[in-house]
Amino acid sequence: MAYQAAGFRSLGAGLNIRDKADTVSEEEAIDLLNVDFTETGTVKQREGFSVYSASALAEQPTSLGAHYESDGTCVLLVGAPNEVYTLSGSGGTLGNNTTGLTVAASTYPWSFIRYGGPGAEISYMGNGAQRLISFDGSTFTQAGTGTPKAGCLAISTGQGGVSSNRLVAAGLISGGEPTGLTAADPSTIWFSDPGLPETWSANNYLKLTPGDGEAIQAMISWREFLFVFKETKYFVFYGESLDAEGNPIFNYRTVDTGNGAIGPKAVAKDETGVYFFSREGGLMHTTGGDPTHLGEKVNTLWEGGSADYFLGGEINWTLASNIAVSAFDERIYVNYSTGGTTNERTLVYDTHGGWFTLWDVPANDMISFHYATTQKDRLFFTYPAGDNEVGFFNGDTSDKVAVGGADQAITSRWRSGWFDYGVPAIKRIRQTKVWGSGKVQSSVSDDFKLSLGTFVELDLEDPLGTSPTQWDGSTWGGGSWSGSAGVLQDKIRRRAIRGTVFSTAFYNEMLDQEWSVHRVEHHLATSRSPAIRDTE
Repeated sequence: MAYQAAGFRSLGAGLNIRDKADTVSEEEAIDLLNVDFTETGTVKQREGFSVYSASALAEQPTSLGAHYESDGTCVLLVGAPNEVYTLSGSGGTLGNNTTGLTVAASTYPWSFIRYGGPGAEISYMGNGAQRLISFDGSTFTQAGTGTPKAGCLAISTGQGGVSSNRLVAAGLISGGEPTGLTAADPSTIWFSDPGLPETWSANNYLKLTPGDGEAIQAMISWREFLFVFKETKYFVFYGESLDAEGNPIFNYRTVDTGNGAIGPKAVAKDETGVYFFSREGGLMHTTGGDPTHLGEKVNTLWEGGSADYFLGGEINWTLASNIAVSAFDERIYVNYSTGGTTNERTLVYDTHGGWFTLWDVPANDMISFHYATTQKDRLFFTYPAGDNEVGFFNGDTSDKVAVGGADQAITSRWRSGWFDYGVPAIKRIRQTKVWGSGKVQSSVSDDFKLSLGTFVELDLEDPLGTSPTQWDGSTWGGGSWSGSAGVLQDKIRRRAIRGTVFSTAFYNEMLDQEWSVHRVEHHLATSRSPAIRDTE
């Protein structure tokens, strides 16, 4: 019997929970979890993560930093409420930590910044409750007693003909100013002397819109600019000049659009600019001017009113100060909570493709760090609960959440919007053809039903196994030939369904089972229309 083909040529436009479920494009999802997308429009299960630390730390980690040196040394700095730990580039807890120092406990996360040049690399860190601590790659040292008690650290390179290279400190409580200098408050920012990160002169400070009821939340340097964020505004420092007495003037402009950083970890950068999370506008992007809203298609995550089909929850604003924003491999990661007491969701934004996806990765903080075992950068994160560990994405097909613990299946799903495929009347889908790889459950539901209908398992694995003979690996006639392991397969899902509009879904919760779907084609049963005779 003849049929009409209709379906999806691409599934790679990400999540759209702003528009009505029957107005989204065929490439968009109205619900998803733990999936990723390729440039060719393929939807696939995200890679798994594992525990990086060889043993549990003494405290729950809350923030991450990276210390690199020109000789190839790479050390992961792990901040906790009463301690800073170090992990080598190949895993395992190192013996050097801040145990021998007097560390004041703080609810403010540690801020880390690398300072210096080749052969003289120093990482500074502060938590807003004590004078700065320095790390030279092997030893922690209490920095000079004149350093500030800073919760935010950055580097100011300066422009305009005045040499800068200053360490910048903010996030100061009363009494947190450099010893003996002008009293600080939450609106104060301090600059060290040029090239002298532990020397702070009396005139090297500013108070940014004091009395507005807001505190400086975060700072970050990008290109020649220094960005300083409050809760509803930010300040862009673009250079220095000198007054008549030879004192530095720190030139800046204020960007007051109602959007600032919601917390101390809510700012990140990559080569395309600075990204931050605002209470007013959600995920934002700037290169120094007014910010751009990025999350229009997922803004119900923070504005409320998500569609019934979306199962991912919304941001829990009581824990908004825990929101963390990170950048890695042309993507921005936003860690947040939908309920409970810790972050358990990660919103992923692809800066190249412009799409969003949602993962159930729990993280207090994330960072790009050089993994020495593979000589590649990986995405690392701190577990917000459990066994006080650091995790990283290792390309596995499962997740591991504890040292020595069992692997856990990655629960992944993707659901399309509702489509009538150009036929507004009741119709019948006879069968569905799917191109992909791995094993995945597939379903088609009808007429705006919340339920996903009946799932059918699709086996899209290479019939020649995981190690077929390759074209350059055998003599003629010596084996069964295949393109590669996991070669793309097609499968017919033979289950008829009647309705006016349809939604297609894919689901997996099998342990160590990855999957991808490249194309979907529904086969609609044809129907005859009554003939009409023209008598004129």
